[in-house]
Formats: sequence, C-alpha cells, structure tokens
Amino acid sequence: DGADKYYNGRFGWANEEEFGLVQAWEWSYDSKYIAFWQTDEREVPVYQLTDFSGLHPEYMELPYPKVGDNPPVERLGVINTTDGSKQWLDFDPEGGYMPRIYWTSRENTLAVVWMNRTQNHLKLYLFNVLTGEKSMIMEEKHDAWIDIFDFFAGELHLFYFPEDLDSFFWISDRDGYSHVYQYDYEGNVLGQVTSGEYDVISVKAIDPAKKTLSYLSCEISPMERNLYSVKFNGKGKKQITSTAGNHRVNVSPAGRYFIDSYSSTDTPSMVDLRDGKGNLIKNLAAHQGALDHLEKYEYAPRELFTFTTSDGQKIDGSLIKPMNFDPEKSYPLIMTVYGGPGSQGVYNSFETSGWSQWLAQQGYVVVNINNRGNGGYGSKFEKVIYKQLGKWETHDFAETALYLSEKSWVDRERIGIMGHSAGGFYAGMSLLMHADVFKAAIATAAISDHRNYDCIFKERYMGLIEENEEGYEQSAMLNHAGNLEGNLLLVHSLMDDNVHPQNTFQFTKALIDAGKYFDLKIYPPGAHGVAYDMNSRMHLYNTYLDWLNKNLKGTE
Repeated sequence: DGADKYYNGRFGWANEEEFGLVQAWEWSYDSKYIAFWQTDEREVPVYQLTDFSGLHPEYMELPYPKVGDNPPVERLGVINTTDGSKQWLDFDPEGGYMPRIYWTSRENTLAVVWMNRTQNHLKLYLFNVLTGEKSMIMEEKHDAWIDIFDFFAGELHLFYFPEDLDSFFWISDRDGYSHVYQYDYEGNVLGQVTSGEYDVISVKAIDPAKKTLSYLSCEISPMERNLYSVKFNGKGKKQITSTAGNHRVNVSPAGRYFIDSYSSTDTPSMVDLRDGKGNLIKNLAAHQGALDHLEKYEYAPRELFTFTTSDGQKIDGSLIKPMNFDPEKSYPLIMTVYGGPGSQGVYNSFETSGWSQWLAQQGYVVVNINNRGNGGYGSKFEKVIYKQLGKWETHDFAETALYLSEKSWVDRERIGIMGHSAGGFYAGMSLLMHADVFKAAIATAAISDHRNYDCIFKERYMGLIEENEEGYEQSAMLNHAGNLEGNLLLVHSLMDDNVHPQNTFQFTKALIDAGKYFDLKIYPPGAHGVAYDMNSRMHLYNTYLDWLNKNLKGTE
C-alpha cells in the first residue's frame, strides 16, 4: 500500500537525518519475523528546492517538518516470514516518535522505544507479536533532552539487547554522566555497570558467558576514547587500550579481539589487531613515515591547551601555529568551529585537516575548542545550552579568543571565526554578539532562524515554540542583524536540502533592512556541502582564503 510520501520499510528525510534511521526494518534473531516502520508524510509541509542549471528550472519537493509543523506519522508492522501474514502493533505514538525498535532474546518479543515530541520523556515497551500483549517496562525523564544515539560518535544505539541474555543494557546520563545500566525484562535495574565522573560513549561487545561487557569511554580525558572491559556487576574493570591518544575500535561480538585505530597529536594513525586483553597480534598499518613526508609540505602540528573562562568553566582547545612560527611576530587568528549539541571538535589525535594546514601556511593561527554543549564532558556541560542555543557557545568562543589574544604572537585586532552548518550559525552569532572580539566571520550554510530547521532536531534542544518563543527569538541571527560591525561573508547552496537557502536569504534581507553591508557567495547546484565537484570545492576554499586575506589579514 506504499505511495508518494507514504512508505513501508523506509524513512523520509527528517528521521534519517535526526534519528540516524536508514533501515526501516529489523529481522528477529530466529528469522521468524520482520518488524518494520510505516511512515506517512502526506501531512508534512513540503519545501521546494530549485535547480537553475538547465534552460528551464527544475524543482525538487521535499517533505520537511519545520519547528511547530506536523512531523511524520508512524506505525509499526510485523510480517510473519513463515506464512507471509502481516499485523499492526496496537500502539499510538501520541504525537511523539518511535525512534528505535529491537528484537529481544525472549521469543516473539519486540522492544519499542517511544519518546515525546520534545524528546525528554522516554518509555520502553515490550510487545509479544504473537499475542499482541503490550507492557511498559521502563520510563525515563529529563529536564532537557534524552539521547538515544550519538550521531557524532557514529553510535546509532544506546540500548543493547543481547541475543543470548535474559536482560538488556541502556546508557543513561541520569547521574550527570553517561553510564551503562543493566535491566531485566520486567524493567528492574539489576545494577549500574559503570560509574564515575566521565562519559561512556558506547558498549562495544557483550559476553554473556563471562558476564562481561566492553565499552568505550572518556575516563582518562574527554579528548580521548579508550576501550575497557568490566563485569556486569561493575567489578573487575580493566583498561584494554593503553597507548596515549584517541582510539576508535571495532570489537568482535564477545570482545575476544578488536581492531584498534588510534593516533595522538604527535603520533600519526596506527591500526593494530589485538586480543581482548589488549595484547598486540599484528600491526595492520603504521604511518610513522608520514612525519618525514609531511615535513616537505610544511606540516604544522596540533597543540592542545586548556584555560578557564571568566565564569569558571574549564575549556579544552587546540591550536595550529604557522610554519616557521616566530613568537616575536604578531599573527591573525581564525577560529574554525562547528560547536553543535553533542559534537566535539578537539581530540588528542593527529592533525589531518588540509584546510587548517593551508591556513597555517598562509600565516594564520588556527584554533578550535570543545565548547559548552559539546559531548564527552558530562550532562551539565552539554545540556546547559538547552532552550538557548548560541548563548554559551559563542560566549566560549569569545572567551577563547580573548584568552589567546593575551599572547604576544596573536594580533588582538585580527581575530576571525568561521563555520559550516551549525558552525555557520555560531560563527555569525559570534560576530553579531561579540563584535568587540571578532572582526570577521564566514558563515556557510548557516541557520539564521531555528524555526526554519526541522522539528525533530530543534525541538529537542529548544523545546516547543509556544513554550519558548523568547528563546527562539533571542537565538535567531536575523534578529541581531543590526549588531553587525565587522566583516561578514555568507555562503550557501541553492540546493541545500538540510539547511535551506531560505535561511541566508532571510538573513540578507534583515541585514539590508538594517543598513548593513556584507559579502555573499551562492553555489547553485551544490547540496549541504555547498561544493558540488572538485572545481567548485577549489573555488570555495580559494574564496574563503582570499576573503580572509582581504578582511582579516589585510592583504589581497
């Protein structure tokens, strides 16, 4: 019964982007059933993108629920693979979402995660797909929001339902940090598996026989990820990765082996095959020779730093100094930021950004930080931004610039900031709200008004518009257009299906109405990445550099 904007076993744009949902079905462990989502977007408002590349414009219509709009309507079906029969689960999402389903170790039993529209109320249901019986076994609420996956860590699941275990695990930040909890199928907490003032990022493997799980955490530092193992009862914790730096691991199902990809600021990427105790079996890739190679290209290493803001918050950051750095000289500084909720810009890892290296070669000090709102530092640090996006993030960017401007080798009058997407918003807001600090900003694919973005994402962090109208007004760039004093470059693609060009066009009108002058670059056929091929990518970054040289560095 599928039709236009009415899907079985697939999702529309919003669910894919904001819940990480691509595959809209799940096989049961015994292959007797397939559970699937049916998604109805027929009542979702449509955004129209225009492609001007041909003689006649072509239009792309995209169901896109903005803040306050009707989100997609979903229901869950189950197909019996033996006889081909289909049944619909008796479940009303009540205007909320069903962002995750899991088959459990119990026969015929499907777990369904429900969240309210603002995603700060979660319930876990169990369905017997044979009898239709339903029971709610777990409920959690938060004053801000609840995470059910970690987009920036590439972790799509924070619930874990092992096939051979009559219990499950869930990562919750209820005690201020993200930790692993074990539950039985009646919803009783069997125990808190991990604890401490650090975040657990993900569970990597579960061994029911040994009652042990492997997990990735920030225990040593929020700028590093390390692999640990621990018993279900929280005892016998062992650190498995021992090399300093940031680790990305691929662990075998029971945790007996893993591939470890790691680096640090002074060690290029290494890839090892190790056993479950961390013993080296074979080095798969070593890039120590890269250092000699990079010297030919004037490679500048990343340096980590930490400082405390005027309001007492410790901030971690990184900087790249120009090649042939002379502390007696004074250099322009450019902050390259993203800064969005749950993301993280600075790790103890090897510097690989070609753009940052190019800027350093042109004589810029290049800076990034882990600002408030970022992940890895606990719930208080991340969720202080709730209902006020842009306030604390731009505060931290400005405080960083002021801290570094005290260095003799930073030119206080030549400090800029740039970013893309959420980073474009923060770059623009930093220039508007901290004109005494920043003299120039590049805002690419920037969100000028949070009401223009999809409801799943923005209502998670800003709440409902009718309950936080002042917050939405204060956090909209276009409402602060009159504050512009420095130099501003706006960049957008006309085919951006994520942050629509409407944002930049509305902002340009607000700037014009306020009598403010700015620069604007449009890339017609590109998507959210703006550039659409190698030539346009070179054009884009040459545009960035030329503009910075003119408006920040003072050269053409």
